Amino acid sequence: MRAAVADAPLGAHVVVASSMAIRHLDRHTPQRDDLVWHANRGDAAGIDGNVSTALGVAIGCAATTGAPVLAIVGDVALLHDTNAWLLQAAVEQLDVTVVVLDDDGGTIFDLLPPGAFPAQRHLFATPHGRDLAHLAALHGLGYARVTLDGDIGPSVEAVASALRGPHGPGRRLVAVDVAPLRSEASTEVRGIVDRALAVEDH
Repeated sequence: MRAAVADAPLGAHVVVASSMAIRHLDRHTPQRDDLVWHANRGDAAGIDGNVSTALGVAIGCAATTGAPVLAIVGDVALLHDTNAWLLQAAVEQLDVTVVVLDDDGGTIFDLLPPGAFPAQRHLFATPHGRDLAHLAALHGLGYARVTLDGDIGPSVEAVASALRGPHGPGRRLVAVDVAPLRSEASTEVRGIVDRALAVEDH
């Protein structure tokens, strides 16, 4: 997400889903006052309609400024709105990239009281086990998958390359593998990330 926002061109529109996506953005991405920000808040904790919103913003941009659109969503938010891609006839010429934080379910519940219960992953997180490459193929989207393990440098460049797209403007889906974060590890992991970003920023 940090790489996606940092690499977004001047004047791009950014659509951010709720739950973990907007929390990660708030904690770990650079401040960009030269971008136009959008977010929803509604039913189902705001996860519904995010892809539709991104495509709507992209249609508006295509008719006015021509600015690209970047959407940052969780995997559950993406899957709740897959029908949005059925607007293919209207949106196939748009410049929109959807970056998906794929942790196989709603891991925000790991950080809430239900996270203490052994069955919470099945009952609250709704793990889906879906390969998002199939969704991209179904709707004719450009697709890339990034795995964040070991050296993060190549992964950041892979995200940036996917955002630029091999053929210029288009509709792209970039899936980023994110390991589910258990509540007991949350504080430790956040501390490590915060210290790493503090060094990078200086």
